[in-house]
Amino acid sequence: MVEAIRPRIYELEVDVRAGRIDISFEKKYDSIAVREKVTVFNRWPEDNRGQGFILEPGLLLHRKWQGFTKKEKAEFVSLSEKGLIDKKASLEFKKIQIAESIKDLKAGLRQSFRHIPRQLNYLKMDAEGKEIIKGEAVFLTDLVEKADRISLVFSRPEKFGLKAIERAIGRITPLRQRLERVKNAYKKEVTQHWGLAQQLARQGKRAQAALEMSKAKVKLAQHRTKIAAQVDASLELGEKRMELYKMGGEVFTWAYNGLKGLIIRAQRAKSIKDSGRNPSQKEILSMGEEGIKIRQRLKTTSACLFNPFYERVESDEVRSLEKVLEHAQAGEVDTMFNLFNNAQAKLEALVLGEIPTEEEIGELEKARL
Repeated sequence: MVEAIRPRIYELEVDVRAGRIDISFEKKYDSIAVREKVTVFNRWPEDNRGQGFILEPGLLLHRKWQGFTKKEKAEFVSLSEKGLIDKKASLEFKKIQIAESIKDLKAGLRQSFRHIPRQLNYLKMDAEGKEIIKGEAVFLTDLVEKADRISLVFSRPEKFGLKAIERAIGRITPLRQRLERVKNAYKKEVTQHWGLAQQLARQGKRAQAALEMSKAKVKLAQHRTKIAAQVDASLELGEKRMELYKMGGEVFTWAYNGLKGLIIRAQRAKSIKDSGRNPSQKEILSMGEEGIKIRQRLKTTSACLFNPFYERVESDEVRSLEKVLEHAQAGEVDTMFNLFNNAQAKLEALVLGEIPTEEEIGELEKARL
């Protein structure tokens, strides 16, 4: 069972207390960080895949509600209110809090701003611009419009006549078929109302049939309201994730520019050394201290607990900045120069972009000529 092995929030509490899972800024950013590798085993061993569910540092975790599995439903029905609270579960809604795992902040942004809103609200198009799948809200709007035309005929039979009524009755069948293929509580109720409306209309009880059509419309409208709330929640979550992503981008830019300055200074010290003179020890130590500051700020910035920032901050190239002061104390300016260069190169893709800009390419062309 796929959903059974998704980590439940209550299963992570030991790791939270141990500091392996960080929820310190969840309230502000609605995001949970993994500081150390964690393996989560579901309480039912037969539902675990291999060695359990592994959470690696850099992942973005998000607390959300998910329906009970069959085993949870059977066990939780006998739990006390406190027991349910401990499990972060709701018997009323038959849901439990889980930790959704997302590979990085970029994927989280795509989910919040693209995938969820489009799934609920928009038409999906193929390469030729033809409609292939309707988002849930668009699907409901289409059904409501078709059902309204049928309801209008039942409400004013004297205007439309018997033939129009017969056609309207027949048009309910394809509407019901479109919903019956999907398992969902609200859709089941809607098809029941439509089926009863069809039956009543055939018996000549058109006013009652129109009433049943109206009841179905109310159910559809309620679900559309729910969809709107889901989209709003997704966009709000996206704004929080964007704030984190911008924070990471800003600190990376600051670090990149700081390293750029250190590279220039280290190159200058190298030139002095290569000329047979001794570079200023005070200047060398100053470079080492600034390298340490850059490393520390990268490590302590919240956004850098998540990929794509985390994997670069914890790369060998950037972690090597932790030793730059030792090299400075030993007067090893060549090594310092290489450390600064390698660390800056590791940050470059997120600061300048994955692909070189036209301006960069133009500068290279000039240099070549």
